[in-house]
Amino acid sequence: MTAAREHPALDRERAETYLRLQAEAELRRALAMPEYKPPPDHRAPWAIRFAAQAHRMRHRRAFLDRLMRQQVGRQGQPGQQNQADPASQLGRRARSLLATLQQATTSSLAVARSAADRLTPQLRRAANRAEDGMAQLRHIAWHLRRRMRSRLPRHLRRRDHEPAATETCLERVSSLAGLLAGVGAISPQTELDVVDGFQAALAARSRINPETMLGDFDFRRHRRVRRAGPHSAPAGPPIATPVGIAADGLVQDVPIRLYLGVLVFDQSSATLTMQARFPAGSFERDRHHVDPMFDALSDVRGVDDRGGTYQAHFSGGGGDGHWDGRLHLMPAPSAGVRWLDMTLPGGSVVRIPMDTPHADLLVQTDAVTTTAADRFLDALSARLMLASATDAVVMLADDTPNLFGMAADLLAAGVLTTRSEALRRLSGTAAHFGVALPGSLAGIDPAGLPADWLSLGARAGREDGPNGIISVAAVLPEVEGAQCVIGELVSDSVSATMQVHARGWPEHRHGGGRCIEKFEWTARDDLGGWYLLEDIGGSYSDGEADLELQFSPALDPEARALDIILTGATTRVTVTVPLDWQEVR
Repeated sequence: MTAAREHPALDRERAETYLRLQAEAELRRALAMPEYKPPPDHRAPWAIRFAAQAHRMRHRRAFLDRLMRQQVGRQGQPGQQNQADPASQLGRRARSLLATLQQATTSSLAVARSAADRLTPQLRRAANRAEDGMAQLRHIAWHLRRRMRSRLPRHLRRRDHEPAATETCLERVSSLAGLLAGVGAISPQTELDVVDGFQAALAARSRINPETMLGDFDFRRHRRVRRAGPHSAPAGPPIATPVGIAADGLVQDVPIRLYLGVLVFDQSSATLTMQARFPAGSFERDRHHVDPMFDALSDVRGVDDRGGTYQAHFSGGGGDGHWDGRLHLMPAPSAGVRWLDMTLPGGSVVRIPMDTPHADLLVQTDAVTTTAADRFLDALSARLMLASATDAVVMLADDTPNLFGMAADLLAAGVLTTRSEALRRLSGTAAHFGVALPGSLAGIDPAGLPADWLSLGARAGREDGPNGIISVAAVLPEVEGAQCVIGELVSDSVSATMQVHARGWPEHRHGGGRCIEKFEWTARDDLGGWYLLEDIGGSYSDGEADLELQFSPALDPEARALDIILTGATTRVTVTVPLDWQEVR
């Protein structure tokens, strides 16, 4: 660890000056580019197109009317037709043959329908797979066309499908401002002022489409202040009750295995984590209707020991063979309720105890002595150890934006110095993959990589993780305004996830094209294995967040305890969880 006194206070004035100088340079570059011209509209005005369509329809109706009158006139004069006319004899034969064909067709259709009824589910599944394959091919073809088109000379590209050339300048300024704001070098207001001013300057000089300013309007500056209502946040921390009950359900005659994990009470709300498992390929997917699993999980009901009734609203998702999410009880059970009988899909009833004591877990709190910029750079460098050599080179030097470029910006803005341990570890990571540092980074001495980072590369891609679920129900101490509850751990052979409920959790922000988090999640098992956690999905509402974090790599099956670590700007909290897996079949 680097001592806190070795990190001088951030020079916000220098960082802001660097940002504004870069914005001026990008503005000069943008003014040297051609003016923005809106794509030409080759279509005729709406009134002309409507009149032409109406004229074609009138002409078509008049032609059909003439044909109908001619046909009626012929049928009204049967005496003029000669019965011996060869055309009449041919017509009678044709009608006789048509009647015979209709009888044969009717019997054949009956046989075909009975056979089709048995094949319909298989054909629908095959059609869905074919449609998924076509969608993937269209997606790949779109990216391929975009990549090939970018290599064409500019005069050969179609201008009506090409964005303004100066948008790249705007993206660079926006990325740099987000990066500096994300690590605390400038204030969020300075970020908004610089980016909005740069965008307005481009629009005033006809270098970008002025309408984009309306589409990019930032409502963060005009947020409505929400007053505390009658159900304001409680003074104490959230309450977590471990449930850990497995039960059977039924959806469209398909057996479902349900696991109810942890019940969390927070701000007059109650949420129950849930996992559902069923045989893959059991349901026919209809793209125009809601999935039957979502309908079934949204129809869960409950009644407590006092006769109060509840409706559960499901939030989450899943795929073929599994659904994961949360059941939000409405209304929230009042204080003193002892148990809740939940009616699951298929009619089975499960009793949920409301007063089960949670496990007495070891929790430790430490001080953090590294800067936000160091942690941001270290997090990206450590994640490189999980990538292949080719992907690591792309992320270091070829991606847009790349890790070298962000490190150079932090160095030039005075956020980091050449003696920064994070920059030295980045240099060591580049040397590990055989990549030379460019420009201002070339003189930085590489540092040896931590053993934790090297262990990531050694265990990357493992597929022998344990299978099971653990109801953790751990309420962590408050960390810089955020109060987190670890719900449950779910593991299989290739991955593991962790459900977290958080009060006061900040929403995602991006800088330099990367997600910059105020908090960082990591873990370490009792065998010394280190893990990175990444947010792969979540919901945010009124200062609360429900997160799903994924471990990388997969958990070690021999591990018997896991330290889960939450790191903020000044505080680090570690909770030790015994790995007693409960199998859910």
